[in-house]
Amino acid sequence: MIELLTHHYTILLIRWFLALILLVAGVGKLLDRKKFVSTVATYEVLPFRFSHLYARGLPWVEFILGFCLLVGLFTHISAILTVLLLLSFIVAVTINLIRGKDLDCHCFGNLTQEKISIHVLLRNLFLLFLTLFIMWSYKGFFSLEAWLFDWPQQQILIVDELIPLILLGFLLCVTFLLVRQVFFSILPVGSKIRK
Repeated sequence: MIELLTHHYTILLIRWFLALILLVAGVGKLLDRKKFVSTVATYEVLPFRFSHLYARGLPWVEFILGFCLLVGLFTHISAILTVLLLLSFIVAVTINLIRGKDLDCHCFGNLTQEKISIHVLLRNLFLLFLTLFIMWSYKGFFSLEAWLFDWPQQQILIVDELIPLILLGFLLCVTFLLVRQVFFSILPVGSKIRK
């Protein structure tokens, strides 16, 4: 099991998964910039001026980090910055859940309609765990930086080996979505952390 988790194809899939999440989140926010700026202000975690700057820059940062993780460029730096980004989300959501506020998440801009909840908090914690895993496990496999800087590559990408792993990843995602649906269907509607 440990070998499967640390396998270079597993790490590649996790890297691509994180990249996809960041790219979609960044594009979604860029498509609805004004609404996102006003949403960040309603969280009341940062002073107004800083929240405005944060909201303006965040979509671009997400997009750039997602691109870097996708192609494997400055991957360790991108993972560190992604950890800081996710920690900022976790702090903002936690503070407002404790306050009992019913705020729009706006995690993916206008692509989704979702309120902050325990589910949003758990999702960010899961993404944080995956990013930390990439920070410690990434060795440059199938990356632009390994090619540009001539890193020693122990393995090459073999499509025949990658296809079963992609199918496994797809099945794990479907399983996760089904378990999440069942779990949240048995919770009371709108259950949140209240003060």
